[in-house]
Amino acid sequence: MFKNILKSPSIRKMATSIASVAGAVVATVASSGVVSAETNSTVSRPIDPDTVKAGPVSIELDPTFYMKYKVNGDMGPNGIGYEDYMRPIRVAGEVVYCVEPHVRLEGNETVTRAIPLSQGITMRKPGGTYSVSGNTLIRAAFVNWFMFNATGAQIDQVVKSANALHPGEGDQMRNIRDGIRSYYNNDSNKFVFLMQLYYWWGASDGNVTVGPAPGSSDAMVKYWNETMFNNVTINGGGRSATIAVNWMVRLSNLYGNNMAAATYNNDGYILETSGDAQRLFSGATFTPKATPVAPPAPQELPLSISMQKKSTLSADEIAKSNGEYSLKDAQYGLFAEADVSGGEVKEGALPKYTLITDDNGYAKLNYIESGTWYLKELKAPKGHQLDKTTHKLIVQKGQPEVHWSGEYRIPVAYTTDKPIEKVTQPTPEIGTTLKDDQGSKTVDAKPITLIDTVSYKNLKPGTEYTVSGRLMDKESGKELSPAVTATTKFTPTSANGTVDIKFTLDASKLGGKKVVAFEKVSEGGNVVASHEDINDEGQTVTIKKPTPPAPPAPTPKIGTTLKDDQGVKEVEAKQVTLVDTVKYTNLKVGKEYTVSGRLMDKETGKELSPAVTATTKFTPTATEGTVDIKFTLDASKLGGKKVVAFEKVSDGAEDVAVHEDINDEGQTVTVKKPVPNPTIGTTLKDDQGAKEVEPKQITLVDTVKYTNLIVGKEYEVSGRLMDKETNKELSPAVTATTKFTATQADGTVDIKFTLDASKLAGKRIVAFEKVSESGKVVASHEDINDEGQTVVVKTPNPSIGTTLKDDQGAKEVEPKQITLVDTVKYTNLIVGKEYEVSGRLMDKETGKELSPAVTATTKFTATQSNGSIDIKFTLDASRLAGKRIVAFEKVSQGGKVVASHEDINDEDQTVKVKSPNPSIGTTLKDDKGAKEVEPKQVTLVDTVKYTNLIVGKEYEVSGRLMDKETGKELSPAVTATTKFTATQSNGSIDIKFTLDASKLAGKKVVAFEKVSESGKVVASHEDINDEGQTVVVKSPNPSIGTTLKDDQGAKEVEPKQVTLIDTVKYTNLIVGKEYEVSGRLMDKETGKELSPAVTATTKFTATQPSGSIDIKFTLDASRLAGKRVVAFEKVSQGGKLVAAHEDINDEDQTVKVKSPNPEIGTTLKDDKGAKEVEPKQITLIDTVKYTNLTVGKEYEVSGRLMDKETGKELSPAVTATTKFKATQSNGSIDIKFTLDASKLVGKKVVAFEKVSEGGKLVAAHEDINDEGQTVVVKSPNPSIGTTLKDDQGAKEVEPKQVTLIDTVKYTNLIVGKEYEVSGRLMDKETGKELSPAVTATTKFKATQSNGSIDIKFTLDASKLAGKKVVAFEKVSEGGKLVAAHEDINDEDQTVKVKSPNPSIGTTLTDDKGAKEVEPVQVTLVDKVAYTNLTVGKEYIVTGRLMDKETGKELEPAVTGSAKFTPTESNGTVDVTFTLDASKLAGKKVVAFEKVSEGEKEVAVHEDINDEGQTIVVKTPNPSIGTTLKDEQGAKEVEPKQVTLIDTVKYTNLTVGKEYEVTGRLMDKETGKELEPAVTGSTKFTPTEPSGTVDVKFTFDASKLAGKRVVAFEKVSDGEKEVAVHEDINDEDQTVTIKKLNPEIGTTLINKATGDHKASPDKEVTLVDTVKYKNLEVGKEYEVTGRLMDKATGKEFQPAVKATAKFKPTASEGSVDVTFTFDASALAGRSVVAFEVVTLDGQVVATHEDINDAGQTVEFTTPETPKPSEPKPKETPKTKVTPKTGVKGMNYGLVALIGAVVAALGLTSFAIYRKKSDK
Repeated sequence: MFKNILKSPSIRKMATSIASVAGAVVATVASSGVVSAETNSTVSRPIDPDTVKAGPVSIELDPTFYMKYKVNGDMGPNGIGYEDYMRPIRVAGEVVYCVEPHVRLEGNETVTRAIPLSQGITMRKPGGTYSVSGNTLIRAAFVNWFMFNATGAQIDQVVKSANALHPGEGDQMRNIRDGIRSYYNNDSNKFVFLMQLYYWWGASDGNVTVGPAPGSSDAMVKYWNETMFNNVTINGGGRSATIAVNWMVRLSNLYGNNMAAATYNNDGYILETSGDAQRLFSGATFTPKATPVAPPAPQELPLSISMQKKSTLSADEIAKSNGEYSLKDAQYGLFAEADVSGGEVKEGALPKYTLITDDNGYAKLNYIESGTWYLKELKAPKGHQLDKTTHKLIVQKGQPEVHWSGEYRIPVAYTTDKPIEKVTQPTPEIGTTLKDDQGSKTVDAKPITLIDTVSYKNLKPGTEYTVSGRLMDKESGKELSPAVTATTKFTPTSANGTVDIKFTLDASKLGGKKVVAFEKVSEGGNVVASHEDINDEGQTVTIKKPTPPAPPAPTPKIGTTLKDDQGVKEVEAKQVTLVDTVKYTNLKVGKEYTVSGRLMDKETGKELSPAVTATTKFTPTATEGTVDIKFTLDASKLGGKKVVAFEKVSDGAEDVAVHEDINDEGQTVTVKKPVPNPTIGTTLKDDQGAKEVEPKQITLVDTVKYTNLIVGKEYEVSGRLMDKETNKELSPAVTATTKFTATQADGTVDIKFTLDASKLAGKRIVAFEKVSESGKVVASHEDINDEGQTVVVKTPNPSIGTTLKDDQGAKEVEPKQITLVDTVKYTNLIVGKEYEVSGRLMDKETGKELSPAVTATTKFTATQSNGSIDIKFTLDASRLAGKRIVAFEKVSQGGKVVASHEDINDEDQTVKVKSPNPSIGTTLKDDKGAKEVEPKQVTLVDTVKYTNLIVGKEYEVSGRLMDKETGKELSPAVTATTKFTATQSNGSIDIKFTLDASKLAGKKVVAFEKVSESGKVVASHEDINDEGQTVVVKSPNPSIGTTLKDDQGAKEVEPKQVTLIDTVKYTNLIVGKEYEVSGRLMDKETGKELSPAVTATTKFTATQPSGSIDIKFTLDASRLAGKRVVAFEKVSQGGKLVAAHEDINDEDQTVKVKSPNPEIGTTLKDDKGAKEVEPKQITLIDTVKYTNLTVGKEYEVSGRLMDKETGKELSPAVTATTKFKATQSNGSIDIKFTLDASKLVGKKVVAFEKVSEGGKLVAAHEDINDEGQTVVVKSPNPSIGTTLKDDQGAKEVEPKQVTLIDTVKYTNLIVGKEYEVSGRLMDKETGKELSPAVTATTKFKATQSNGSIDIKFTLDASKLAGKKVVAFEKVSEGGKLVAAHEDINDEDQTVKVKSPNPSIGTTLTDDKGAKEVEPVQVTLVDKVAYTNLTVGKEYIVTGRLMDKETGKELEPAVTGSAKFTPTESNGTVDVTFTLDASKLAGKKVVAFEKVSEGEKEVAVHEDINDEGQTIVVKTPNPSIGTTLKDEQGAKEVEPKQVTLIDTVKYTNLTVGKEYEVTGRLMDKETGKELEPAVTGSTKFTPTEPSGTVDVKFTFDASKLAGKRVVAFEKVSDGEKEVAVHEDINDEDQTVTIKKLNPEIGTTLINKATGDHKASPDKEVTLVDTVKYKNLEVGKEYEVTGRLMDKATGKEFQPAVKATAKFKPTASEGSVDVTFTFDASALAGRSVVAFEVVTLDGQVVATHEDINDAGQTVEFTTPETPKPSEPKPKETPKTKVTPKTGVKGMNYGLVALIGAVVAALGLTSFAIYRKKSDK
C-alpha cells in the first residue's frame, strides 16, 4: 500500500488503512454495549463528498507497529513483503480504511472523487482486479456502524426488527457484536486492527487476504497472533481456530438477510485519491426501522460458503515457477446429501453448485441452503494432482460459527501432493513498433524522441529483464553514427505484455533517411529474445527531408540615449523626469512594438529600489527611427549616483531587441550630490574646562562645532550670554565675536567671553551663537535648554569655626559638674533666614561621643551673613578626669545641614578635664587564663590595671610572688619587671613570672606589684588576701595514654602471627610505688574483645611521676584480615585501679590488619593469537588474569580500546563487557572486542580493563604502555602522485609573478599522524632545480589514509618564458621520508611558462594627477605601463592628443615622446604634453601612444573610449544668487497688494544667448509654494557672462500677515535649466509680511432673553460674545472678562469675572465668556463687560469701552403691584432665543414684557401672603 521502505533512504510518511485505525483510541464499551462518544473519533464515519473533494489525506508513523505482510500470498516486487506502519489515515479529519493494501500511499495525496457505496467498485489486487457489488460494500459499512457507531437504542431496534423478520437472527447479531467487543475491548489497538482486517477481506467479498510476513515489530507480531489465532468466545461457546473476522462476515450476512431492519442512508463512499494512489473506504449511517416489512422471497440464498485451495509449494515458489504451477482454475463441486453414499459421491451424480478458484486458490459461494453438503475437487489446477477426498460440510441456521471458516477457509486440512510432472516453459519472443512520441511514423529532421513499443511473450512474471535497443540506418544496414542506443529495465506481472523504450536523437542531419530499431531482451546478462529485422516496417521511422531555410531577416537592434526632460545628463537630487531616446533599426513597418525600460544603479549593477520602470507602445513607419520613453522618479536619495537605462523592444510574443549595457555613457545620467546646509553645535566651559565656575572674574570658552561650511571662505561667529532663568541676555550684556577661515567643511572654533560673575552666584548661563558669512547668518544655535551650552555659577557654601571654654573662660576644668560654652563663628549665611546650631561633646581619646551623650541646640536668625552664636553644654565631668573633650557642631536650615565643624584635633574646640593621683589593681592568671595551674613549670601573667598616669611618661612595674600560707616570698624568690610608656592615663600592662610549681602542689601563690616613675614609687598593690592577685597550684590525678604498634613500629600488620607492643604513658604516679598495667585487645568493628581473648600484664615501680612502660601482646592475626584491633589498658596499685584508657575510637591505640587487594593483568591478541592485525574487520580477545577475588561472588569485567598515540579512546568507541562468578580467588576470563580497523592503519590499540562487583570498582588495569595489552594495526606503504597547475587551474602560465599549486594525492598514510610534504621546482630542460631555488613546505594531519593536500609555490616567472617547470615532492613523518615522487617527465607535474607579446596601457592626468582640468595652459602626463619588453633594449614611446568628439587629432597637433631602456620586462614611463586648453572647454582629450624599438613598432594603445587615457576640460557652470525686496527696497511689507522685485545676479552665462529666468514665491514656514501660486518670469540676452536681471511678483499679501516669503529662481536657455537658486533659508531671498495686531469686539446679552435687558434676579447669566481678528491659528489664548458698573465706571464689588481658553482654527472668529452672578441688587443699573485677551500671559488685545452699548446689559426696575390685587402665579412660558436674520416679532420686547408681568405677579403674591399671615 505504501512505497517499499527498503528502497528509500528515509522512511516515508506512509500508513496503511491497517494503520488508519490501529493507532487511534477506541473507547471502552459501557455495560449497555453502547460505544462512548470518544470511541466515535477513531472509527470511520460518513464524509461529505463536497468536503473531501479537495481534502488532504493525512497519515502518521509509529515504529512500535511496524508491519510486514503479504497480500493474497504476494510478497511484493522484492519478495520481502509489503511494509507499513499501523497508524491512522484521515480525510477531512475523519478516519477512513484502506481497501487496496498493496497500493502505495504517500500521505500527501488529496481526494479526487467520492463514489457512493451503492454503485459498487472495481478494485485492484496483486496481478489484477476484481469487482465488488454495492450490496457487499453496504453490508461492510453496516458492520462498522453496528459495531462502533450505533447507539444502544438503535441496536435494540435493529435486533428487534431482525428478530421480527427472522426469529433469533437479531439476537445472533447482538451476540456477535457483544462477544467481539468484550474480547478485544481491553486493547484498543487490537480492536481497530481487527476492523481493518475485516475491511480487507469482508468488504472485498473475499478477494483480498492479508497475512503476516517475517520482519514485523514485536508489538505487531503480538497483534497478529492474538487477533488472528486466539479463540473468541461468542454467546458462551468457543471454537478452536475460529477468528473474529469470520464472525464479522457472519454479521454482514445476517444484515444481508435482514436489510429491512435498518435502512442505508446513502452517505458512504469509496474515495479515490490523487496520483492513482490507494482507494479508501469511508463509513456510513443506518436508520433502524420500527416496523420492518417481511422481505420478499429471497432471490439469493441467505447462507454462504468459501474455500481456499492450498499447495505444498510456497506462494514464492509458485510465483517463480514461470507458469509451471498455479492455484487458479481448480474446479470444485458441492453435492447434496442425496448424491453421496458412504462418504463418497455417487457415480454419475452432478454437483448442485460449482466453485472455481482464483489466482490465490480462493473461491466463494455467496448463498447456499442450510443442510449437509459435500465438497469435492473435480479438476486440479496447473501443476497439481487432483484431490480425490470428499469433504463433509454442515451448514445450519442459528449456529453462525459452523457456516464459515477462518483464514484457511473450509476445509482446514485441505492440501495436495507435490506435482508429479514439470511443464516445459515456452521460448520468449518479442516484436517492436517504432514511432515518435506523437505516434507518427514520419518525423521532421530535428531533435526528436522515438518510442519503440516492445511486445513480449512467454516471459517469467516477477523476473527483472533488460530491454536494449540501437538505431540502424536502413540504407547502409549499419548503426547510426554517432550511435543512438537506449536501455530500460522492467519486471513483467504476466508472461505477455509490452514495454516502451525511448531513443533521443538529433535527426537534423538524417533528412530522407529511414531509421530502424533493433531490440534485445536479456535476463541476468543473457539474451532471451531479440528482434533485429532491417526490413520490418513496424520497426522503421522515416526522417523527412528538410525544407531549405529562408534567408534570415535582419536582426532588430536598439541603442539608447538618456537625458532629463531638459536634455541634461546631470540632474538634481529631486523629483525628475528622464527621457530615454531609443534608436531602432530593422523593425517591421506597420507592426506594433512595446519598448520597456528599467533604471539601474551603475554602482551596484542592480535595479533601483523601489524599481523605476516605463513602457510605451509604437508602430514604426520606417525600419529605422526613434521612440522616447519617460521615467519619472524621486532622485532625492540618489545624490552622487549614476543611473543607467536598460531597454527592451518586444513584438507582443518575444523580445526582439535588447540594450542593457551598464557601462554605456549614452544610457547614463548622473544625479548631483546635494549640498547640505551648514549647522553648528556648541560646548561652553571655563578656560580650565569646568562646567561650574566660581562667582568672580572668569573667562568662558565656547567651542563651536560646525559642519558643511565652504572651505576657504571667511566666517564670523558671534555669541551672547543668556540668563537661563529669565531666558534674557545678561545685564550688562556679555558678547564675543571671532572671525575664521574654514580650512575644512567640518571643524571647530573657540569664542571667549570675559565677565564678572560675582553677582551671578547660583545662576545658569547659556551661550547663544550665530555663524555668518558676508553679513548673512548661515547657522545658529540658540537653545536655552542645551546643557552643552550651559555653565553653572557656584553659590559659596556657608562655613563655621568654634571655640570651647567653660563659663569662666578656662580651657582646663575640674572633674565635677561644669558648663562649657562653644562660640560658633559662621560665614556665608543668608541674612534673615532662621538657622539651628547643634553640638555634641566628644572624647578625644576614643574619637567617640561622651557616654552618656552631652548635646546642646539653639536657634537663631542671621542678621548678617557672617557672625557668631554661643551654645552651652552642661555636664558631670567627675568621671572624665584626664580626658580631653572636643565640641562638634553643625548648622542647619530647614532641616538641611549647611555647615559643620567636627575636627577632633582642633584645640580651639577642646577642653581638658584635670587628672587625680595614679592607682593600680592586678589580676594573676597563668598564660592560658586559668586561676588554677598544674604543679609543673608554669608562666603566670599579672595584668596590672592603672589609672591617672601621665600620658607619654615612662613607668616601671615590678612584681614578686608570695606564699599565701606563710605570707612570705616564695623560696627561691620569683620576681618580674617591665617598663612601659603610658599612651593614655588609664590602661593596663602585663608582667610575666616563670617558675617551677612542681613542689608547690596545693599552694596559693599571690602577686605583689609596684609602679614607679624615675625611681619613685607612684602606686602599689600588695594585698595577700586579694583573690584577683592569687593563683592555686593543683594536686593532680594519675592518668595514662597508650600507643599500639607491632614490634617493627608499624600501624598496619599482615594477617599472620604478630607481636603488638602497647607503650603506656603515665603521669602523676607516686615515685617508688609498684604498679601493675594490664591490657586486652578489642575488635573495633564489634566493640568486643577478640575471640579467643588476647591479654597481657606487666609490673613496674615508678621512678618519677611521669614515664612510660611497654606491654606486649602475641596473637595469630591470620583470621583478622581487614580488622581494626584496639588495645584497652588499666593501671592499678595495691589491687586498686588508679588509671584506665579504654577508648575504642583512639587511633593511637589501634592497629589495622591488612586485606590483600584484588589485581588484574591482561593480554590482548586477535582471535588467531596474533599481536599484529590487518586493517579490516577483526575480533580481539583480551585474557584478563585476576587475583584475590572473593570466591562465589559475581564480577563484571568491562573493557575499552584506546589509541596509544593519543591516549584517548578509539572513536567510535569500542567496548566489551562480560560477567562471571569467581570459582577461585585467582583465575582468568576472556573478553572479546569486534571492530573495523580499516581506519586504524599503523595505530597501536591498547585494551583498558576494569573489574567491578555490585557496581563498585575492585580492580583496574589501564596502562597505555603495557605491551601485553597492546595490538598493532599493520600499515601498507605510503605512496604519492602529484598534479601541478596555477591557482586558476591552468597548465600554462604567464611569465610574471605566479602561484603554482601542486595537488599531492597520497595513499596509506596513518590517520591522525602529522606529515610534512615538501616540494621543489625543477627546470625540465636542464633537469636541475630552478635558480634561485623555489621550494614549498606544508604540514598536515591525515584525517583518512587516502587523500590529497595542496602545496603552493610562489615565484617570479618573468625570466622563465618558454620554460617547462616540474614539481618534485617528498612526504616525511617525524623527520623520516615515507614517500616521494620525482619524475622529470611526468606531465601532470609539469607547467609551461608562456612567451608573451609586449603590450602597453596608459593613464592620462594633469601634472597634479587630476582627470579634469581648467580651460587654461596645462601640462598633461601620460603614464605608459608596459609589459613583456626586453630588458636592456632601447625603446621610444610617442604620443599624440585626440579630440574624443571628432576622433581626430587636436589642431594644432599636440605630441610628446620619451626614450627609455627597461631594467625589467614590466614597468612604466611618462610622456608629457603641454597645451593651451582655453579653447577646449567641455572637450574630452584622449592620448594615443605607440612603443617602437628601432624602426619596428612593438606595442600600440589607441582606444578613443579608454577612460584611463582621457581627461576632461571643464566647462564653468552658470550660477545665480538673488535679492528680494519690494519696489521701495524694503525687506518688510504690509499685508496688502504688493509688488516684490527679485534681483537675480548671474555668472558664467553665454553672451548673446537668450535666457529665461522664472521664479516662484515660497512660504518659509511650510517650505511649500504660496497658495494660490505667485510666479514671475522674464527673458533676457546677456551682453556679458555676469550681470543682473529683475523678476517682478505682484500679489495680494493680505492673508499672509506674519509670514516670511522666499523667492525661488531658475534660469533656462530654452532647452534645459542652467542655474537654480532655491534656498529656503537665504535671507537675501526673503521678505517678511508684517503681522496685523490682534483686535477684539464684544457683545454682551442676557442668556435668558438674548438681548441687552435683564431682570435683577438672584441668579442671572450674561454671555459676552468676543469677536476676534488677527489671532494666530492653533495657539492657546485666554479671554478674561469683568463686569463694570456703567454709572461709576468701576468694577462691581464683589467683583464679577469670567474666563475662557480657546485655540483659534482661523485668524478671525468668536468665543463666548459667560458670567453667572447674583443681580438682585442691580435693579435699574447697567453693567458693561470689559474683556482682555492674553497669550502666554501677555495681553494681545483689549476691549474696555464703558460707553459701548453692545457690551452693556441694563437691569430693569420692577414695578410694585398693589397689595389688593394679587394675581395668580402665571405659568412661565418657554422662551426662544432669537436667531440672527429672523425678522418680524420683537422677541426682546416680548421677553421684557413677560419678565415685568411675572415680576409684578410674584411681588403682589408675596405681599398678599404676608398680609394673610398676619
